[in-house]
Amino acid sequence: MVQGRHPRCCPRAGNSDLGCTGISLPLQQLEYIQQQKLSTEQIARIYGVPPHLIGASDSPTYASVEQQGLEFLQYTIQPIVVGLERTIEMMLLEAPFIYRLNLAAYQRSDIKSRYSAYAVGRQWGWLSANDVRALEEMNGIGAQGDVYVSPLNMIPATDLATTAQDDEQLTPQGVTT
Repeated sequence: MVQGRHPRCCPRAGNSDLGCTGISLPLQQLEYIQQQKLSTEQIARIYGVPPHLIGASDSPTYASVEQQGLEFLQYTIQPIVVGLERTIEMMLLEAPFIYRLNLAAYQRSDIKSRYSAYAVGRQWGWLSANDVRALEEMNGIGAQGDVYVSPLNMIPATDLATTAQDDEQLTPQGVTT
C-alpha cells in the first residue's frame, strides 16, 4: 500500500496537498479474476456460434468454407429453427397442418452436391424433372416434366415377361439382337 503524498497520481487542491492511498488485492484474488475472463472462443461456445465465424479460430478445422457453413447451419441455426417451427405449430396451427422453414437455400453454395442429389433422385424415381426445377426455383416444363422414371433393373420380376414381349414387338423384322 502506498500512503502519503505521491507526486504522479495525487491531485493538489489549493495550497494543501492531499494524500493518496493505493488499493491492493491479494495475489490469489487477482489470479481468480484472470481465470474468469472469458475468451472469444468461450463466448462463441456459449452462444453456439462457430469460432471461425467471429475470427476467433487460429487454425481452420475443415478443408472448405462450405463445410464450415454447413456446420453453422447444423449446430447453430437448425436448433433455433426447430424451436420456432414447434412454437408456431403449437400456438397458431391445428392438427392437420405443419410449419417448416426451408433451409435448403443455405446449401446452394455447393452446386456439385446439389446436382448429384438431384441426379440420384431422378434416376431412382422419386424426383421428376419438374420436381428438380421447382427445387431450383425454375418454372416447370409441362406435363412431360412430371414423369417419374425408374431403372429397368428395378422392375418387379412378374413384369419381365411383358417387357420381353414388348421388346420383340419393337424390334424390326430381319434384325437380330
